[in-house]
Amino acid sequence: MNSRILFLSLNFVYLNLLDLLTTIVLLSLGGRETNVLFLHFNETGVGVTDVIIKLSLTLFLSVVSLLLYLRAQKETSKLAVYLVYGLLIVMNIFYILVVVNNLVMLNFQIQEFRRVYG
Repeated sequence: MNSRILFLSLNFVYLNLLDLLTTIVLLSLGGRETNVLFLHFNETGVGVTDVIIKLSLTLFLSVVSLLLYLRAQKETSKLAVYLVYGLLIVMNIFYILVVVNNLVMLNFQIQEFRRVYG
């Protein structure tokens, strides 16, 4: 197994956990969820079922990426290997941006919280 692929796959899981954690903190401070798939968080908060679904989907995508990579390597398809590698890079970049956005919004929310509650 290529260590870069394993790193990207594990990093994808880590970034999703950071996304979940920062979203929960942000919502607890009065922030709003803007992801259309999770707008119900604004009304109901983040429930145990939501966490299980998010983590399950994340682990599923990570494992599928690893399996696709192994299959592409076995078939000796360099194109498929590069496609999986590129897909993992894009997924990681996307979640880096999501986490950075959450942290920026969290900073604004903390400043607002301090302004209102001293």
